[in-house]
Amino acid sequence: MKDNSALIAKRSKIALIVTIIGLALGVLVQIQTFINLGKNADNPIHGAMMSMTYIGIFFMLIAIIGLVFLIRKSYYKAGLTLTITGIACAIFVNPFPGIAILVGGVITSNVDKLEKGER
Repeated sequence: MKDNSALIAKRSKIALIVTIIGLALGVLVQIQTFINLGKNADNPIHGAMMSMTYIGIFFMLIAIIGLVFLIRKSYYKAGLTLTITGIACAIFVNPFPGIAILVGGVITSNVDKLEKGER
């Protein structure tokens, strides 16, 4: 059996960086959405856009929980949480931050498989 500790450390750092970039982009998108929604309150779909923004904030908070799992090196929980919230953020926030979080979750799942010796 090969020692994969260097590869695990490298991939977990890559997953951490990609996830932080996705979260930062998501926060910027949410701030920009709140600014734009505040300017035009007489828009007929204002309520729907506001509820989508609140749902997006909820999933961003769950992605932060996944980031905490990744920092604590609980790779299975982090991979699962980041993958699910990446898909949800791609739907409710913006595709680009969501895809970045999703890629971080997939890389984290691969790190989990490396750690368990499945790869």
